[in-house]
Amino acid sequence: MRILPYISTAISALLFLLLSWFPALSIVRAAVQFSSPLPLEVRSPYLNFWTPVATSNSELTDTEFFFTEAFDGRTALIRIDGVTHSIFGQTSLIGPIELTATFFSPIEPGDWVRQSIPFTYLQFELEVTDGNAHDIQLYLHTQSGDFFVSDGGQNITWSAVSTGQSVYEMAQLQTQRVFSENAGGQAEWGQYYFATAWSNDITYGVDSADSLISTFSAQGSLKTVPDSISPVEGINNISTAFALTRNFGNITTNATAVFAIGFVQDPAVQYVNPTGEPQWRVPYYKTKYSSPGSLIDGFLGDFEDAWSRGLELESQIDIDAESEALPADYYSSLLSLVTRLTYASTVLTVGETPVGVLDPTDVMMFMRNSGAAAATNRVNPAEVLYAAFPMFMYFDPTLGGRLLEPLLRYQSSSYYTQPYAALDAGTAYPNASFASAFHNQGVEQTANMLIMMYAYARASGDGSLINKYYPLMERWANYLVDKALFTTSEESADLQTGANQTNLAIKGIIAIKAMSVMGAAIAKSTDYSATANAYYNQWKSLALGSDLHVLSHYGNESSWSLGYNMFADRWLQTGLISEDIITAQVNFLRSANITRTSPPFGIAGIGIPLDSWRPDNVTYSSNMFVAGFADQTLQRLILSGMESHPLADDASIANLTTTSWSARLVQSITSPSLLFSCAFIVTGV
Repeated sequence: MRILPYISTAISALLFLLLSWFPALSIVRAAVQFSSPLPLEVRSPYLNFWTPVATSNSELTDTEFFFTEAFDGRTALIRIDGVTHSIFGQTSLIGPIELTATFFSPIEPGDWVRQSIPFTYLQFELEVTDGNAHDIQLYLHTQSGDFFVSDGGQNITWSAVSTGQSVYEMAQLQTQRVFSENAGGQAEWGQYYFATAWSNDITYGVDSADSLISTFSAQGSLKTVPDSISPVEGINNISTAFALTRNFGNITTNATAVFAIGFVQDPAVQYVNPTGEPQWRVPYYKTKYSSPGSLIDGFLGDFEDAWSRGLELESQIDIDAESEALPADYYSSLLSLVTRLTYASTVLTVGETPVGVLDPTDVMMFMRNSGAAAATNRVNPAEVLYAAFPMFMYFDPTLGGRLLEPLLRYQSSSYYTQPYAALDAGTAYPNASFASAFHNQGVEQTANMLIMMYAYARASGDGSLINKYYPLMERWANYLVDKALFTTSEESADLQTGANQTNLAIKGIIAIKAMSVMGAAIAKSTDYSATANAYYNQWKSLALGSDLHVLSHYGNESSWSLGYNMFADRWLQTGLISEDIITAQVNFLRSANITRTSPPFGIAGIGIPLDSWRPDNVTYSSNMFVAGFADQTLQRLILSGMESHPLADDASIANLTTTSWSARLVQSITSPSLLFSCAFIVTGV
């Protein structure tokens, strides 16, 4: 298995980190070897399927993973001159036919309708290699029950429909439990779709997988697709499959077939508004597509243009790029993973007026924090949004405001009474139910929110959130003035506790500085600037060693920290961190013995710890900070570990097993944004 290198390896230190999480077309090539999880259908929190973590000698089969659940839900066959062959698990050359299977999950900057469509393309390309004519049929089935049912005890209803432009099969739980998940994290409401463009060469089937395969192998076809709905119900029928076939007939050159796979929740999220009442949020694409048939027709009909847009975006990335920064052999697959992790964790929604009409002015984007090790399915967790924010600011800054709005709207009301920012918009996605609860990450989350608000305003040119929520921001800034410099009893996003953490303090100081700029932009108080400058000078006197490297805690000369929160100063260009500190920090980290297999510095094949205070733990957020330093040994040490286990965000020396590193599909996005920081610090951009 390989990922097509649509992104140039010649990318500058800054722009490589800034842009290249996005291989323009998230590509999975059928049936070659792979060593990392790879994205298949990754378009929403519930359409989020990957290949499993595997050894270097494993091949792609029809097994996929959704968080902790494993499924055998995908089978593809090709019938050549009356002989049927399996596609997944074979080489790409099958007899006289070279076949490529491409999973394509588009990213659509600037187009909210397209970006909000929870569908993935699956394209099969066939090429005859011997110059002779061959009679060819293609078969693909999905076992739709796998998408819903973990225990096999629920009824599923199926239907097959022809719109005249497309043919689609739909499956859903007979009993819909809106806004509920089962024990495996699967949605218990919504509809699964499997579709292709209509032609006289298409046939379909809904039956046991064995029966469908047997019929196709014998006949090369199944049934003719009906023009109306024909429901079928079953109990314990997880093994029941949807199948679509395409008869190419006799071909001598090449042929292509495109399928669409989607999973739709409508409504998508329940949000508690500032009056305390729940509001059902619907997918944004409904502002254009009002029915499943029109949505599927539009999506399938857009394939060629979507592919072209992907290539155009890749070209623009190449134009922006200038020089190679990181070892591409380790990095290319990781870029694809973290981009898809980020976008697949989100859903863009629109509200409705009191009379049930869609309100295109009321747009919110929700993010689900999920994965095998996640304590809760948190909604819009502030520290995860912060980690993902640089990516959104590059691809589509307007989405930044939509991600912040659910947090800001509620916290600006009288229902929220804490002086600091909330951890999240709720703890049970898809239910965004706020609580005005105490927590001890006040500096961390408040700084995250103010930094993101400034980043959004700078990147988008939209100051409306600052104007609308300035009283809330002022309350937050005053909290940081009181708490940021000396962080007594505060906890960081890395779950570090204790007083006077240098890395946490500098984030709070940078946020105060950002607040001063935002205040000045709307003719409000600029006193925060003087405070930030004074705090920074105090921080320097307390947080740096004699060689100016960053300590983990004030005054502890024997300690060290990566100090990755300095990144925000360069990102926002707030101008606090001086060049001598950056130079000293880079020199200190480069001079450390990074290849040692024991603390205090380095875990072979995994990376380096966050700081000397917790030397036996590695977090990807810290690793990505230093991955861009111009030290190839350091880069390869870090990136090789993340390629092997890219879906985890934290590891301990005593706990380095594939099982313990099971998928944290959203927490992993803490990695991408910190890629920026190493580039900013090293290059001084």
